[in-house]
Amino acid sequence: MKSGNKYIKIIFTTMLFTLTLGLSLGNNTGAQNISLSTIENVNIDTVKQERTKRHNQEREKYWLDWYILDQNFNISAKTRSDKLSKSWKTINLHQRSKKDWYYSYWNIKSWFEDLWVSFEDVSGTLFTESIWRWYYKCNKTDCTQDLIKSIKSTFSFFMREKGKSRKPHYNWIVSSKFSNMWVWISIDKKTNRYFLVSHYWVNTINTK
Repeated sequence: MKSGNKYIKIIFTTMLFTLTLGLSLGNNTGAQNISLSTIENVNIDTVKQERTKRHNQEREKYWLDWYILDQNFNISAKTRSDKLSKSWKTINLHQRSKKDWYYSYWNIKSWFEDLWVSFEDVSGTLFTESIWRWYYKCNKTDCTQDLIKSIKSTFSFFMREKGKSRKPHYNWIVSSKFSNMWVWISIDKKTNRYFLVSHYWVNTINTK
């Protein structure tokens, strides 16, 4: 595909995605409006930026480029996070098919494609998914810092893998292959649990 057509296609898909969100949220298409409709009294954009900042502080120690928090196609992390907050009792964190034992790279890749996202065709792993759930409850007028504090425990857990022989989550934090992130958090109010989903992926994506 010629580069000009590629960019036109990406722009068109971004506009379509924005329009769809606008219709589903009563024509509120801004990221802030999406955020406030998802978690009460929380600025999710601030939470996501703080999450990305923690990654980049660790990446700096290895002279790695900072992760870029991609806001345009963040639909994947939000879709998975919302799904888990509603159905976590009947599916495991990474499961896309009932036949999956736990993590199926190819089924997750197909799931991305169903969201109109396909990755640059390069060798090796094109993406990975990191998920965590934990408890969170806040009744304040502004709960942004409370949620940031709660998800800090998740990052601390991943960081404790550093130096161990098996360190999958830490490896993705300091991966030199990936340079982009999608992040979202959804809440199950009935059980006061949050579901944090992070997607890491290669530098360039193509959209169908």
